[in-house]
Amino acid sequence: MTRTLTLAIAALATAVAASNALANEDGKRAHGPRHLFERADADKDGVITRAEVDAMHAEMFARIDADGDGFASKEELAKAREKADQERKEKRMTKSQKRFQRMDADGDGQLSAEEFAARGAPMFERLDTDGDDAITREEIEAARGKRG
Repeated sequence: MTRTLTLAIAALATAVAASNALANEDGKRAHGPRHLFERADADKDGVITRAEVDAMHAEMFARIDADGDGFASKEELAKAREKADQERKEKRMTKSQKRFQRMDADGDGQLSAEEFAARGAPMFERLDTDGDDAITREEIEAARGKRG
C-alpha cells in the first residue's frame, strides 16, 4: 500500500509539475509534444528510449523532493509548483519588457497609438501576399501551410 501510494504521488507530481520542470532556459514556452520530445531525447538521436524517459522523470521528481528523502510530500509539491509559477511569471515579465522596448520605437518609455498599431504591420504584410491591402482566407491558409 505504501509503495502504491508513493508511486501514485510520484506520478501525480510528475504530471502536475511536468510543464514547470520542463521549462526552457531561454524562457520560451515549454510545453507541447514537440518540446516534450526534444526534452526527453537527451542524446538528440531522434529516438526516446525508456532510459531517457526514466531519467527525465527522475530529474523532475528530484526537483520536487526538496529534502531528498525519496518521497514527494504535498508540501514539497506545493512549493515546487509555487517556485515554478514564480519562475514562469518572471520570464513572462522579462519577455513583456523586451516586447515593450521593441515596440517603443522612440524610446520614450511610452507607447503611442502609432507604435502600438505598428506591431501588427509586418504580419499583415507577410499575410497579404498579393499586396491588395486585404487578407483573404486563402492567404491565411497558405501562410499556415508554410509554417508546417
